[in-house]
Amino acid sequence: MWKQIFTLLLFIALLLPARPINAQTGSGFLGLPWPAGMRVIHLAYFDHVYPTVDSGDDGNSFVVTYLNHGNVQYNGHDGHDYVFPDQMVGTPILAAASGVAYARTQRGNGVVILHPNGYETIYWHLDDFGPQFAGLIDSGQSVAVQAGEVIGYSGSSGFVRGTPHLHFEVRLHGKQVDPYGWYGPGPDPCAEYAGCLASTWLWHDELRGSYDFTPPDAVAVPQPDTSPPIALLSLNPPADLLFAADFDRHPLQTVGAGFPAIIGELSYQPAVQGEALVINHAELTYPTSANLNPEVGTLSLWVEIPAEYPANRIERHYLIAASANPSSAPVYPGTMALRRDLLGPEGSPRWTFWTVGADVATSHELAVPDTLAPGWHHVAISWEARTGTKRLVIDGVVVAQAAGVALPSDVGPVLHVGRFSYGGAGAGVRIDGLRIYQRALSSSEIAALAAGTEESLSATWTNRPRIRLDTNAIDEAGGIVAVQIGVNGIFAEPQAYHDAYYVRLPPEEGAHTIEVRYTDRAGNTTSISQTIHLDLPPLLNLNLEPTGPLGTTVSILVEDGGTGGLMMQVTQQENFWEVPWQPLRERFFWAWNPELPQQLRVRVRDMGGNISTPGVGFVVQDRIYLPLVVR
Repeated sequence: MWKQIFTLLLFIALLLPARPINAQTGSGFLGLPWPAGMRVIHLAYFDHVYPTVDSGDDGNSFVVTYLNHGNVQYNGHDGHDYVFPDQMVGTPILAAASGVAYARTQRGNGVVILHPNGYETIYWHLDDFGPQFAGLIDSGQSVAVQAGEVIGYSGSSGFVRGTPHLHFEVRLHGKQVDPYGWYGPGPDPCAEYAGCLASTWLWHDELRGSYDFTPPDAVAVPQPDTSPPIALLSLNPPADLLFAADFDRHPLQTVGAGFPAIIGELSYQPAVQGEALVINHAELTYPTSANLNPEVGTLSLWVEIPAEYPANRIERHYLIAASANPSSAPVYPGTMALRRDLLGPEGSPRWTFWTVGADVATSHELAVPDTLAPGWHHVAISWEARTGTKRLVIDGVVVAQAAGVALPSDVGPVLHVGRFSYGGAGAGVRIDGLRIYQRALSSSEIAALAAGTEESLSATWTNRPRIRLDTNAIDEAGGIVAVQIGVNGIFAEPQAYHDAYYVRLPPEEGAHTIEVRYTDRAGNTTSISQTIHLDLPPLLNLNLEPTGPLGTTVSILVEDGGTGGLMMQVTQQENFWEVPWQPLRERFFWAWNPELPQQLRVRVRDMGGNISTPGVGFVVQDRIYLPLVVR
């Protein structure tokens, strides 16, 4: 009897929502999935092109939010990620609407709630479940929940690297939808993907005016996108340079992979050269993948020391930080950070290069007193896990170093600029000229960076026709959908956007122009062009003429587009070690060294330093063959 009544109640719950649902669209039935008044950071958005996080890469490398905005992280995301900076782990998570709930652990701790009209809401990465699920986790048995009921607590269970957060997801008839709808131009692009449906606004009208739960069309009329992408181009960047950003009124990196992710409005102020990034309330991150190697590297930047640092409760001002466990106080395994803090003797200020390996025993602070005067200073850190070496370099001088330190092998997915983690206190300083190298630079190399004599980010000269293009672009209203590459005014067909390409120059010495056109979703285009000079190595033709048993006459014919000044090396040895360079002679006599094979090696160098492929020559002796007579 009671079982039949309970079944009937569940059936009624599936038919009757706790809040009114529009019969056509289902809009307006979702409430807050966390307690009202919580400080929240909208960390990652539903990707409308396309949400394929459960089925692999979508191949386009960019994210488009419900407002058709880019510059946010997590390509292919099928939901929304929310961070609670005041309590990253343990914030109560509420049912956004009434329904029938299931507790599951396939992707960490998560709750799936079935609602009327074919809707589901999903809550992943929970630290723990609500008490109503006791004994029912992964059992397949449901629990009736009401809107606003606590179903679990925020955490980092499952596939989480970095900041603990709530992953909130909505499905309709088993397909992905965005509860924020779609407010970009044209139809929702997600509808073109088989696993997705066109999205509509699903938040209840009672939430209007709180956080970001006000429909965009209620406050502003969408304007057409007429702004072209921001784009940069670097040709053959330095081979050991992984990342470079100069913050000239935008966060786009000149060298590096992926996209910057922005929360809030970044601001910029004049620097020694160009503009500098001011880290205060807004947040900026870059992906660590392909940009930062925790095994070995060097990170350098310029920072303007203020007359007075902004006060914060942690007494730390982070310039750079990356952590695989940013909320695991007090251990923070997998962390690398550079900061200025007040943790010296009697609360005195100091500069600290902080790393944490796999556990608390590996936490290490390389620190020196802060004696810097206000103004611009160069700060660098270098590390090498193989030897456990760390160095802290300020204004080109090594001020602290250590060896035998257990360094982290994983520092999480993002590099924070100007703070430790999402929602953390901003450094409140100007930062410029961020560089990350894939090796530990020498002290003299770091001193050269501090002196402002770093190698150019884009080459103007090459001796090889194959050119690497580091292509970076961002667009506020959507992603970069097409790239065209031209060489000397001749363009290839448009292709998908990537971080880098290779092109081959025509094999003619001289100046060549490479141009890249970036096109956004609205058809706006930005073109960037650079010129590079091709200076090919000399081509060598070698001939030896027999001149008797003691020597040979050497003839050298060289093809080179340069202006002369050719030098040569000549030897009978197997290599050119310690063989002096001498001016090229097109014809000369060579006396054989009787202790070496009668085989000559020659190579030529032009004024640009290009060295030809070695020519190898030997003398062909004339021989007389007598006829064989058989009797």
